Amino acid sequence: MSETAFEAAMERVSESLEKGDIQGAISALQKVVSLDPASTLAHFQLGTLLFSQGQHEQALEQFELAISLSPD
Repeated sequence: MSETAFEAAMERVSESLEKGDIQGAISALQKVVSLDPASTLAHFQLGTLLFSQGQHEQALEQFELAISLSPD
């Protein structure tokens, strides 16, 4: 994983959320989880945003991934 690409994607998440651009944040988080599939936090955040947009099935998948990565 390229740390620079990961950091850039996380920065896009923050910038999108600051602007209220939920779709932009979702896209950026999808990039984050593709760069670091083991990121529990990214899966959880993605699930939260998907849920807020009514994408409940996709959100559930992300929550389940987050739980499987960090069951404690």
